[in-house]
Amino acid sequence: SYYSLHFPIFTPLKTLNMKTLATLILSLIVLSGYSQEYFSFMDTNSTWRQTKLVRCGHGPSFMEYTRHDGQVYLRSDTMINNKIYKKLLFTGHSSYYLYNHGDTKNSYAFLCDYYYGAIREDSLKTIFFRDSTGHEKRLYSFNYQMGDSVNLHDDSNMQGYSKVKAIDSVWV
Repeated sequence: SYYSLHFPIFTPLKTLNMKTLATLILSLIVLSGYSQEYFSFMDTNSTWRQTKLVRCGHGPSFMEYTRHDGQVYLRSDTMINNKIYKKLLFTGHSSYYLYNHGDTKNSYAFLCDYYYGAIREDSLKTIFFRDSTGHEKRLYSFNYQMGDSVNLHDDSNMQGYSKVKAIDSVWV
């Protein structure tokens, strides 16, 4: 049997077969189940907690420690080389300790809205980090597929590749 639909968007369709309508709706439901919604990484409400300890030493006569502890977050847009980035800022403390053959040096600083670098996302869902010295490297790509080879050392002369064996998603 036929049912008449009287919606402005369906004016070209005077009548629609119920079987055709059911097939169309079922097809849209099935197809929507196969698509994943992508949420941009570039959200200025995002905050990361960071604790970073860098230690260097060669025996008891020389030790050097640098520690950063605080929050990293995205803020306003900035244009660098015709590309739009979000500023990556750090608020927290930074401490430094050096023991060099009996001489010691200590320093401590609280940093507020310290420019840490910048992050951008391209149209292929790839995230890039540009540090405060201007060096850019790929942080991550949300576009990898099963079997893709991933260079693990983008920013160095080292070569190390891995293959994507599984893809999972996590909503935090």
